[in-house]
Amino acid sequence: MTPPHALTAKQQEWIAHLEQAQQQNLSLQEYARRTGIKASSLYAARKWRSKARPQTATASMSFAEVRMTGASLDSAACVLHLTPGIRLQLSVLPSPQWLAAVCAQWSQRS
Repeated sequence: MTPPHALTAKQQEWIAHLEQAQQQNLSLQEYARRTGIKASSLYAARKWRSKARPQTATASMSFAEVRMTGASLDSAACVLHLTPGIRLQLSVLPSPQWLAAVCAQWSQRS
Protein backbone atom coordinates (compact mmCIF):
# COMPACT_ATOMS: atom_id res chain seq x y z
CA MET A 1 0.00 0.00 0.00
CA THR A 2 2.77 2.43 0.79
CA PRO A 3 5.89 3.27 -1.16
CA PRO A 4 9.23 2.00 0.17
CA HIS A 5 10.10 5.44 1.60
CA ALA A 6 8.34 7.05 4.56
CA LEU A 7 5.19 9.02 3.83
CA THR A 8 4.96 12.69 4.65
CA ALA A 9 2.26 13.91 7.02
CA LYS A 10 0.41 15.44 4.06
CA GLN A 11 0.51 12.14 2.12
CA GLN A 12 -0.81 10.30 5.17
CA GLU A 13 -3.60 12.88 5.47
CA TRP A 14 -4.67 12.39 1.84
CA ILE A 15 -4.54 8.61 2.19
CA ALA A 16 -6.77 8.92 5.26
CA HIS A 17 -9.28 10.95 3.21
CA LEU A 18 -9.26 8.33 0.44
CA GLU A 19 -9.81 5.54 2.96
CA GLN A 20 -12.65 7.47 4.65
CA ALA A 21 -14.40 7.95 1.31
CA GLN A 22 -14.07 4.25 0.57
CA GLN A 23 -15.26 3.18 4.03
CA GLN A 24 -18.30 5.44 3.68
CA ASN A 25 -18.99 4.05 0.18
CA LEU A 26 -18.87 7.56 -1.26
CA SER A 27 -17.54 8.66 -4.59
CA LEU A 28 -14.60 11.03 -4.32
CA GLN A 29 -16.85 13.78 -5.72
CA GLU A 30 -19.46 13.23 -2.99
CA TYR A 31 -16.82 12.91 -0.24
CA ALA A 32 -15.24 16.17 -1.43
CA ARG A 33 -18.59 17.93 -1.36
CA ARG A 34 -19.36 16.72 2.17
CA THR A 35 -15.93 17.61 3.57
CA GLY A 36 -15.26 20.83 1.67
CA ILE A 37 -12.15 19.42 -0.01
CA LYS A 38 -11.42 20.01 -3.68
CA ALA A 39 -12.38 16.91 -5.64
CA SER A 40 -9.42 17.46 -7.96
CA SER A 41 -7.08 17.14 -4.96
CA LEU A 42 -8.66 13.81 -4.01
CA TYR A 43 -8.35 12.51 -7.57
CA ALA A 44 -4.70 13.60 -7.66
CA ALA A 45 -4.08 11.81 -4.34
CA ARG A 46 -5.74 8.67 -5.67
CA LYS A 47 -3.58 8.78 -8.79
CA TRP A 48 -0.40 9.23 -6.72
CA ARG A 49 -1.45 6.43 -4.38
CA SER A 50 -2.15 4.00 -7.22
CA LYS A 51 1.31 4.67 -8.66
CA ALA A 52 2.92 4.26 -5.23
CA ARG A 53 1.25 0.91 -4.53
CA PRO A 54 3.04 -2.26 -5.52
CA GLN A 55 1.21 -3.69 -8.53
CA THR A 56 1.76 -7.29 -7.35
CA ALA A 57 -0.50 -7.01 -4.29
CA THR A 58 -3.40 -8.93 -5.83
CA ALA A 59 -1.11 -11.51 -7.41
CA SER A 60 0.34 -12.45 -4.02
CA MET A 61 -3.05 -13.26 -2.48
CA SER A 62 -3.39 -16.83 -1.33
CA PHE A 63 -5.91 -18.99 0.43
CA ALA A 64 -5.39 -21.23 3.41
CA GLU A 65 -7.02 -24.54 4.15
CA VAL A 66 -9.46 -24.44 7.05
CA ARG A 67 -10.28 -27.58 8.97
CA MET A 68 -12.78 -27.63 11.81
CA THR A 69 -12.89 -30.57 14.16
CA GLY A 70 -14.31 -30.87 17.64
CA ALA A 71 -10.97 -31.90 19.11
CA SER A 72 -9.08 -28.91 17.72
CA LEU A 73 -11.49 -26.23 18.82
CA ASP A 74 -10.50 -26.21 22.51
CA SER A 75 -11.88 -22.84 23.67
CA ALA A 76 -11.36 -21.00 20.38
CA ALA A 77 -14.00 -20.69 17.69
CA CYS A 78 -11.50 -19.29 15.22
CA VAL A 79 -7.71 -19.42 14.94
CA LEU A 80 -5.89 -17.35 12.31
CA HIS A 81 -2.32 -18.34 11.50
CA LEU A 82 -0.95 -15.06 10.13
CA THR A 83 2.69 -16.09 9.79
CA PRO A 84 4.81 -18.77 11.38
CA GLY A 85 4.80 -17.97 15.07
CA ILE A 86 1.93 -15.48 14.93
CA ARG A 87 -1.50 -16.86 15.70
CA LEU A 88 -4.70 -14.96 16.46
CA GLN A 89 -7.07 -17.04 18.56
CA LEU A 90 -10.67 -15.82 18.87
CA SER A 91 -13.33 -17.11 21.24
CA VAL A 92 -16.15 -16.34 18.79
CA LEU A 93 -16.36 -16.58 15.04
CA PRO A 94 -15.95 -13.04 13.63
CA SER A 95 -17.91 -11.60 10.74
CA PRO A 96 -16.61 -12.25 7.22
CA GLN A 97 -16.17 -8.48 6.76
CA TRP A 98 -13.92 -8.27 9.82
CA LEU A 99 -11.86 -11.24 8.66
CA ALA A 100 -11.49 -9.69 5.20
CA ALA A 101 -10.36 -6.38 6.73
CA VAL A 102 -7.79 -8.10 8.98
CA CYS A 103 -6.44 -10.15 6.08
CA ALA A 104 -6.22 -7.06 3.86
CA GLN A 105 -4.40 -5.06 6.52
CA TRP A 106 -2.06 -7.94 7.34
CA SER A 107 -1.17 -8.55 3.69
CA GLN A 108 -0.26 -4.86 3.31
CA ARG A 109 2.24 -5.15 6.15
CA SER A 110 3.90 -8.35 5.04
